[in-house]
Amino acid sequence: MVNTRICAAVAVALFTAGSMPAADPQLTALVMPGAKVLAGVNVEQAKTTPFGQYVIGRVEQNDEALRRLMEATGFDPRRDIAEVLLASTGQPAGSHPPGLALVRGTFDVATISEAARANGGEVETRDGGTILSGPARRGAVAILNSSIAIAGQEADVLAALDRISTPTLLDPALAVQVNRLSTTHDAWVVSLVAPPIKGLPVNTIESTTLGIKFGANVDLSGEALTTTDQNADTLAATIRMFAAIAGANSRSSAAALLQGLNVTADARTVRLSLSIPEAQVEALFPARTTRPGVGRRGNGGPREGETTGWPGIREIRRPRPALRPVPPV
Repeated sequence: MVNTRICAAVAVALFTAGSMPAADPQLTALVMPGAKVLAGVNVEQAKTTPFGQYVIGRVEQNDEALRRLMEATGFDPRRDIAEVLLASTGQPAGSHPPGLALVRGTFDVATISEAARANGGEVETRDGGTILSGPARRGAVAILNSSIAIAGQEADVLAALDRISTPTLLDPALAVQVNRLSTTHDAWVVSLVAPPIKGLPVNTIESTTLGIKFGANVDLSGEALTTTDQNADTLAATIRMFAAIAGANSRSSAAALLQGLNVTADARTVRLSLSIPEAQVEALFPARTTRPGVGRRGNGGPREGETTGWPGIREIRRPRPALRPVPPV
């Protein structure tokens, strides 16, 4: 998978706090025309928050895949990523909608390129970008000026490079929400695609947003703009019902937290909010203990030929022998 490690880095990134600048216009200018779904994370600021440091600290120091990635490319996602933007047209999954992961950070292009070539990948320069692709050429990563990476299917990445000279203008409704959320929240999602909600007619919802802000409490806030006041009332009632059912049928700590969910309907807009103490959020992600020398698969290492997640960079060492039980003394 071309952008497996980038996606993993995005997961590590969801934790920021404080006032923030708007989403980087260099990234938004590269999204595909007709984009209807955008999600962003300000990773740079995450590193200053207790929860951000907690999540980064949970990345296993002896994670073989991450260690190989850093050794081969000089790229450490915990250190080198500043901002992440995900973009999609929001088309049905069966039609393979265009999707891009755009990352602002620091990339050692020479080292990454050398590692790709050494492991069978292809490297080329086009429109000011260095393009890395695997042997199958189904996915690619382009790096611009050592500070921006674009990952996705090769055709989508190449199209993004073409937009360097002709930047994308976001849908006005999308642009307003992106600007609002990216300056007031730490992680956010905006969608102009109607999600399927059981009990509501298709295309009842015109847009949805979700924002997350980290601090002493983790605050979540969301909005859904519906087509009519009645649909807003129905949607609010549906959300309350699902939250009540989840809380009643589960003893998990996550379900208990839903008891604090606040849902209101105001004309055509449904608003929801939830505030959780930061310590309780940490408790949802308990640290995983790993025996020294034992990989995640339990056999002490990866399979031969396993990909590192970057195009053309593959594991070439054979796995270490499996650990044998120690006979009783």
